[in-house]
This record gives sequence, structure tokens and C-alpha cells, in this order.
Amino acid sequence: VLYNTTEDWQLWRVSIAGGEPTRLSESYALFPSISPDGKMIACLGRSDSKAVVRILSFEDGRALKTFDLAAPSFSSNRIQWTRDGKAVVYGTEHDGVTSIFRQQLSGGAPAIVMKFEDELADFSYSQDGQSLAVARGGWQHDIVLIRDLSLN
Repeated sequence: VLYNTTEDWQLWRVSIAGGEPTRLSESYALFPSISPDGKMIACLGRSDSKAVVRILSFEDGRALKTFDLAAPSFSSNRIQWTRDGKAVVYGTEHDGVTSIFRQQLSGGAPAIVMKFEDELADFSYSQDGQSLAVARGGWQHDIVLIRDLSLN
């Protein structure tokens, strides 16, 4: 099981059979996602106060690769591996529009998969990689004034 501590958001691993937890990161490592072959972990982190995607070794947490997010904001909420394990997909805000991006592990700039006119709350690809489910929409804020409220 992978989990984050809430005091420093570092990444830890513990066996479902029990035992002592093992720390896998020395800094932020949010929204961990295990690669299809079980050898790597993708997570969101920080580097020089900007958001990055980190690829860590599942065995010891060693950083294997680091990629800048498509946008400097830290607004993503999930990282998911592609079925073939050659890329990761994440959502973030870029130029005022929320988009889903694909980052190839071989490098290069992240590619836009899909743009949304409203906020992206969450997303997930199906196991076969053929369908994409999204939860999206804007926040609704209402103010209500209640007068002469009787508590009797």
C-alpha cells in the first residue's frame, strides 16, 4: 500500500501483510500511481517551487525521471499510467483552461489529450484504455439571507 503522510506529504509504502513502513520520498510525492509492470511509481512533486511529475523506483523510491508539468500550477488531482507503461496522464490548468495531458517517459513536451471549458474534478481511463470517464463542472456558490427566523 502506498500512502502520504499529512505532516509533510512524503510517500510511504507498507506491506498489506503488515510490518514496518518504508519511506520512499524525501519531499512531496502526491497522488502516487503504480506502473502496469509494478516497477515504478508516478507522482506529483515540487522542484524549485514548481510542480513536476516524478517517476520513482517502486523498490527504493529512487528518482528515475522528473518532468515539468504542462502548467506551473499545482492543481492536478490524479496521475494515471497508460496501459503500455510508456506514458503518464494527468489533468491540470493551462492558460486558464483545464486539460488532460500525456507525458511520454521517453521525454519531450507533454501533449494535450483533451481540453475542458469548465473545471476538471477527476478522470480515469478504462482498463483497456479505450474509454475516458471525467467528473467536471464549476463550483456553485450561493448566499441566502434569512430574516425573522424563529427558533421556537
